Amino acid sequence: MGPWGDIKFFGKNIFDLLDFIACNILMPLGALFVIAIAGWFFWEKTVYELCITRKHSALWLKTLRFMLSVVAPCLIIIISVSNLI
Repeated sequence: MGPWGDIKFFGKNIFDLLDFIACNILMPLGALFVIAIAGWFFWEKTVYELCITRKHSALWLKTLRFMLSVVAPCLIIIISVSNLI
């Protein structure tokens, strides 16, 4: 693995550490960021984009917003914490 292969941080070489950070920290943070944008801050734009080609019922849109705003962030946090332990 080249000159960085023998250097250890927190018991991992640099490549394993970067992989751990990317997969277990940055990806869940990115997912939470996307959910926050789609479900909380720009919900009207999200509904517009969803309904361009096909109309959806109000119940379906309310369910989707609940899933994006409550269920998905909780599941992402639970999975992320369990991966870090």
